[in-house]
Amino acid sequence: MPEANDRFIALYNELDEAIRTKYSQGNTSYSAINFYIGKLRKTGGKRALETAETLDALRELRNSLVHMVRIGGEEPFEVSGAALEALGGVLSYLEDPPLLIEKAIPYERLLYCYSDTKVLSLIRTMSARGISHVPLLDGKRCIGVFSESAFCSFLSDYPDAPLEKLVISDLGEYVYFSPDRAERYEFVAKDYLLEDALRVYMHSKAETGKRLGLFLITESGNRKEKLLAAAAVGGLE
Repeated sequence: MPEANDRFIALYNELDEAIRTKYSQGNTSYSAINFYIGKLRKTGGKRALETAETLDALRELRNSLVHMVRIGGEEPFEVSGAALEALGGVLSYLEDPPLLIEKAIPYERLLYCYSDTKVLSLIRTMSARGISHVPLLDGKRCIGVFSESAFCSFLSDYPDAPLEKLVISDLGEYVYFSPDRAERYEFVAKDYLLEDALRVYMHSKAETGKRLGLFLITESGNRKEKLLAAAAVGGLE
């Protein structure tokens, strides 16, 4: 067997074992590779789906190698360097998957507001920067989220509100965290995986009846901790 083919099979088996270990796949009658391909596809997101398609192609290549018919005692083809590199990339993705915080906006660059922030001034800034959700802070802790939808709901219920005088605290339950809000916001730890965030986002409406508006990242996912970063779900891929 050509050296590249040997390396490919060894690396493929290493990936298979790494998947079994990471996801406790003890049943060897089922392909761990197929399990991981399905998991990536369910996760969604551009990178996860691309990884799934790459791995599916590599799976077919591995099957061709294992069942290859030799010609004159020799294997008729040798896997390319690109195939080996792609397989190594999948293994790296598994062992060191991307974190949500890597896609998030760090605290230092966040647009945030306080209870005494003027509403119209904030809306103008949001419009100029193309932002739909802004964390509401008490010190460096997030105690709510001002959003376009929250403001529209407030105006629908209070059409005569004096807009020029409104500050964030005047909006009350429309911006502070409340189970009655139409959107939900998820506090997660700084080591939260991007693939988990995508999965939670995709299934949020079906599982909770509410659209997920923003991921709020703290040290351990506790809302009483300092806000480290925030991630708008629309920009995760």
